Amino acid sequence: SQDEADRDEEFIDIIKPYSDLILSALAKTSKFQGFVIPTAEVLVALKYASMISPNRSHEDRIQDAADFARIINHTPNLDIEQIGAIVSTVHEKATKDVLKLIKDVKVGRKLSI
Repeated sequence: SQDEADRDEEFIDIIKPYSDLILSALAKTSKFQGFVIPTAEVLVALKYASMISPNRSHEDRIQDAADFARIINHTPNLDIEQIGAIVSTVHEKATKDVLKLIKDVKVGRKLSI
C-alpha cells in the first residue's frame, strides 16, 4: 500500500545557511562522496536551534526534540563542550539550556519544548 511505501522513504532536513549558528556549524563537517556531512555535535546543535525556534510549527518542534534525543542516545562519544560552543550564537543562555537538555536526555527525563 502507499502508506507502507511512505514509511520506507528516508527524509532529511534541508537547512539554508542564514544564521551565525549554521555558518559556524558548517565549519565542523566532513565530505563523503561530494556530500557535506555534519558531525553529530553539529546535528545536536541544529536540532536544538530548531526545537526552540518560534518560526517552526509545534509538530516540527516535537520531531526536532525526538531527533535531538535520538542523536544523543545513539552517539556515545559526543563532545558536549563543542555543542555548547556551537549553540552559543543562538541566544545568551543557549549553552546552559542545551547542556541541561542533553543531561535530561541522558538520564531519561522528558523534554519540554
